Amino acid sequence: MAFCNPISIRFGMRIRGVKLQAIEERHWHSIWQIQRDVFIDVSLEPENVLKSKADNSPETCFVATQGEKVMGYVLSHGWSGVELPKLNRVLATCASSEYLYLHDLAVSVAESGRGVGKMLVHRLLQVADGLGYSRILLVAVNQADDFWARFGFAHRPEIEVDLCYGQGAAAMSLEL
Repeated sequence: MAFCNPISIRFGMRIRGVKLQAIEERHWHSIWQIQRDVFIDVSLEPENVLKSKADNSPETCFVATQGEKVMGYVLSHGWSGVELPKLNRVLATCASSEYLYLHDLAVSVAESGRGVGKMLVHRLLQVADGLGYSRILLVAVNQADDFWARFGFAHRPEIEVDLCYGQGAAAMSLEL
């Protein structure tokens, strides 16, 4: 299993014609559609809930685009404490945080297998490192454990995962 040391990733990877950029208002409909198509065992979050993540931490939320087409997205934000955020709740402003919580990373079904997910992860690791985060925490859903393990994320069985994340969801973290 390949391991990517996040600290050594300085330039990330590139895919011809794909650009990583801040989320703009025009992207939200596509983000919601990707969420609808990708997250099968998890309840879909309304657009205002998704937007609250980007409003709270715009520097850690972005999209992969090719022309006007949104291929994938990342929503992450600072978080503190051992209780993970619940789904379908607007994120309140977080004054301080212990770690970066990766809320969503999703790639459209049509773009799956092209390296867009890997590109998004590499960029998020760069951003997290640049912002001084020492850890990223996430909940793996849809049996995505193996995907995250390729980047060095490890299971955290001591962290309780709420049923709102669906059957088989697992907490995972990466120390930067």
